[in-house]
This record gives sequence, structure tokens and C-alpha cells, in this order.
Amino acid sequence: MYEYQRHDTFYLNLLWEEYYDMMNPNNKLIDKGVRPNLYVADMEGMFGSVEIYRNYYLSSGERLAIKKCDEGVWGEIDDQVVGFATVLNENEVDLTVAVEYQKKGIGTKLLLEFRKDHPFVLSGGYTEDGLSAEKKVFKYLQRRLSERRAGL
Repeated sequence: MYEYQRHDTFYLNLLWEEYYDMMNPNNKLIDKGVRPNLYVADMEGMFGSVEIYRNYYLSSGERLAIKKCDEGVWGEIDDQVVGFATVLNENEVDLTVAVEYQKKGIGTKLLLEFRKDHPFVLSGGYTEDGLSAEKKVFKYLQRRLSERRAGL
């Protein structure tokens, strides 16, 4: 058994447009200027000390350590929280990356790890970057599941 098996049917049988409608039923788009911006200093001490679940290496060479809790995941670089994807308001995801670390692919990595455990949590609305990350994660999971089914 592999880690995505329980979500095969969900991801494999949907088109992106159908998935988008399910995850964002009110078609809510959030202007980047309205979204609260957090900086690394704002995230200090937000999460406790937990073992690293997975490491990713960014194109900058920095190591993004992914850590998990029941409500979601967060990422650290050099023991400093730089972003998180957590359940907000019982059934919405809050994906936030510190301003200093945006545009490095961190949001996509966080959302990927979040969706593995929380595939049905609604988006709560998308910023342009959040929508891009969600689409990348959806396509990645579809491709990965198709490869697994094909025995690749």
C-alpha cells in the first residue's frame, strides 16, 4: 500500500475544473493586497518542536524541513518557520508563506503535504499564487497516482 492509495478515486476521476469547483464552491478569489502578509518574525514560535516529516531542497540550496501536526503542516528553514498549511475554521485551508520566502515553491510543497492528509478541506478562496500551487498539486497527485496504477 502506498501513501496516496485512499485518495486514488478522488483525484483520478476528476478534471481540474471539477476539482476547483469542489474546493472553491463560492469561486472566491483573494486579492494579494487584501491577504494578510506575515513575515518570518511573525511566525516565530507558532508551532512546537516536532520531528521532521520530510525534507525538500529548494533551488536556492536551502533545506525546507516539513513538520506535521493534526491540523496540517509547516515548513522550517534553519529552524525558523517560513510557512504553513493548516485547517482553518473547521473546513478551510490557510496556506501562508512568509513574505521573505515567497516565490520559491514553498507554498506548493506545503500544500502537497497538506493535501495528502486533508484532500477534502476546502480552499477558503485563492490568491493567484495559492491557485497556482493548488493546480500544481492536483496535477502532481493525478500523475503520481496514474504512474502507480500503471506500475511505474
